[in-house]
Amino acid sequence: MKVDTVRTWKSDVPLLESRIDAPKKLIFIQHGIFGNKDKVSRLLAPFLNRLGYQVVALDAKKHGERAESPFKERNKIESELQLFDIVDATAKDIVYLFEHHYDFDRFDVLGVSMGGYVAYRTAMLSDVDVLAALISGPDFTRSAFQGFTDEDYAEHSERIEAARRRIATMDPSRHSEALSFRKAIALCGERDQVIPPVDAEDVLASHDVIFRTFDTGHRITKEMHDALIDLLKREI
Repeated sequence: MKVDTVRTWKSDVPLLESRIDAPKKLIFIQHGIFGNKDKVSRLLAPFLNRLGYQVVALDAKKHGERAESPFKERNKIESELQLFDIVDATAKDIVYLFEHHYDFDRFDVLGVSMGGYVAYRTAMLSDVDVLAALISGPDFTRSAFQGFTDEDYAEHSERIEAARRRIATMDPSRHSEALSFRKAIALCGERDQVIPPVDAEDVLASHDVIFRTFDTGHRITKEMHDALIDLLKREI
């Protein structure tokens, strides 16, 4: 199978497209915090191409080729405070890109960690066919600021509360009726302390979802990777 790998910008968003002849479906794939489109593309695009997908990886807002402070410097406190603003902006990028640049009826979206948040948020803004989230979850409010210490909370309390109010407006766990997808695949680590898996199944219970946990922390194992590809194969 011939795959054309194309680096391009569309609507001011840097993309890495993996194109095949006569694709069956379109999928956007999204990296985690401090990552970039190249890393997530190397991890997933070859397998997705073989399933029949045209694959579009994009750099999240303030990441990769459009890196800006505080993510460029990996400033933990400032990055966490802005994280869900980045999630929201990147999800809106995906919706705009699909509507203006791709000739498909619907699309799938797949995200890893922060990219999973983007996937969930995208499904609140547009009709998604298959939503897949790895080591991620739909409870944005609970996940936010988990790594903060008591000292961090004391120093940044007003900004944290302001961020929490913004997060609440886009939190799928509080607005699950706004989620629009045909099928969801949520694969989580049983020992994940970064984004614990406890809420994903409950939040998505009213939707058509496949929820599985794996013997890992905040890390994609080969077993999880292989399960994802097998589950997506059934949706092509």
